[in-house]
Amino acid sequence: NVQYATFMPRASVEATEKRILNMERRQRLVAAMAFIAIFTLVIFLVSLRLHRIMQRISEFSQSVLRQAHPVIQDANPLFLLDEWIRQFIHLVLEKRDEMQVRYEAEIRETAALTTAIMETSPDPIITIESTGGIIEFNPTAEQVLGYTREEAIKRKLAFLVVDEADRNRFLTLLDECLVDDQLEDCEKRTGIVAVKADGSRIPMDVAIKPILLGARLVFTVYLHDVTARQRTEREVLSLAKLASESPNPVLRVTGRGVIIYANAASDPLLAYWGCSRAQTLPLYWNRRVSDSLEQGRQEEAELISDGRIYSLLLVPIVELDYVNIYGRDITEVRKAEQQARQHQVELVHVCRLSTMGEMSTGLAHELNQPLSAIVNFASGCMRRLRSGQIQEKALIDAMDQISTQAERAGEIIRRLRGLVSKQPPVRSNVDLNDIVEEVCSFVEFEARKLGIAIRLELSRKGLPVRVDYVQIEQVLLNLLRNAMDALQEVPEQRRRLVVYTVAEGAKEVRVSVRDSGEGIAPELMDQLFDPFFTTKAGGMGMGLPISQTIIKDHSGKIWATSDPGAGTLFSIVLPTHIGFANAEKRSGINQ
Repeated sequence: NVQYATFMPRASVEATEKRILNMERRQRLVAAMAFIAIFTLVIFLVSLRLHRIMQRISEFSQSVLRQAHPVIQDANPLFLLDEWIRQFIHLVLEKRDEMQVRYEAEIRETAALTTAIMETSPDPIITIESTGGIIEFNPTAEQVLGYTREEAIKRKLAFLVVDEADRNRFLTLLDECLVDDQLEDCEKRTGIVAVKADGSRIPMDVAIKPILLGARLVFTVYLHDVTARQRTEREVLSLAKLASESPNPVLRVTGRGVIIYANAASDPLLAYWGCSRAQTLPLYWNRRVSDSLEQGRQEEAELISDGRIYSLLLVPIVELDYVNIYGRDITEVRKAEQQARQHQVELVHVCRLSTMGEMSTGLAHELNQPLSAIVNFASGCMRRLRSGQIQEKALIDAMDQISTQAERAGEIIRRLRGLVSKQPPVRSNVDLNDIVEEVCSFVEFEARKLGIAIRLELSRKGLPVRVDYVQIEQVLLNLLRNAMDALQEVPEQRRRLVVYTVAEGAKEVRVSVRDSGEGIAPELMDQLFDPFFTTKAGGMGMGLPISQTIIKDHSGKIWATSDPGAGTLFSIVLPTHIGFANAEKRSGINQ
């Protein structure tokens, strides 16, 4: 029912519709642009955030997984996020599987190592529950304690192994571990007596270590047999008592000379030094201790305290910086040595007397010559005086001859008296050639009687030696008489005796006696210097042993070489005067 009607031109209506449509299109375009701008901004911010997250994940992959992961640089992370995440998850899974395999291998290695330790341990290792029941028993425990693993499992360790006297103390240690706040750091040690399956008992050290296996608590018990250690401790204690109970002085002195130990027998030495324990030695002995420690070698010394003679041995212990001094009372030894020397001197004297007795005929002839000459010259002088034919010059010449022959006789008597007299050894500086010439004059008559010509081949220069003149004469006289005895066994035309001297370098001289006798059998050469061994029918067998003792006492050597059928050579080497002085000096230092 149309009541009102408005008539408008069609063109005006179409123009109005067109304007409305254009305005709506502009509003939609503005709204779309605004939406696009906002969405683009949101996408940019989200991409930037994702890029940072992916960058951090990549750094994590490099530092933790030890494997590089690609980092998005130019492309938008939103387009590659799915693929990137799949790759990252795959990488994490690979690393997880690799770590799981490695962890399982480490567990197997640890288990194998633990098993090896348990099986090869030289000491018993037993694992028990918190209630004390045995859950593991290693092979060493089986060998030491005598129980098999099957016999020990589930049984109480305290009642199976621990001696009844030590059982409460062992159980108390277990209880202390249970109430300890620091359970992982708890460790208890004690000593017990273990009872073996056969009932025998052995002392052992025990260490108890609690271990948490998840919620389960167990104890590892380590046992160590201390039988050998206790025996060693007893031996060490016994050795320590040995020094304190020793009747000889034993001291320990530091490098600074402080006496840190001295047994009761050391009191005479401490009194001699004027110090006591924990005090310092006198300066001289302090230096000797320091020198011994620095040089690292042993030294010997002697001292006399209250009439007793002590021999001291200084033994340096360089690594511990102290010196042990071991003393020994050698008073009786020195007395015995003195008595032995006196007996030796007496034996030498007896030997000289025996030799002089054997040479009595030659000695009588030696004295008869000058005495006969004196009688003849004196008788001539008396005849001339009685006849009145006094010629002053002739009397003077005769008196000179009497004086000369008297001096000769006196010299012979002096030498004989010196040779047979009993006197202490006296050493003097002499020429070895003079000794040889004088000894040869002793046997000259006897040698001529036997048809032996003694040839001397002496060194042209002097051979100075420091010796006991009489003792060396005795040695040479013994060698010459032995040589003449040997020459009596060969025809007279073969009898030759040569004595020669020579310098052996700058420190030694040699004198040798060579004969042309039958020589000495090789099997007898090693016995020549043995006491009481002799090849003579009436010999005593002491000449060569005494000669060897005398030469050794002079720091010399004597030996023999023989060529059977051609003769024997005896040689003596003595130090020169300078060499002997050096030897005496060294001997004094050693003393």
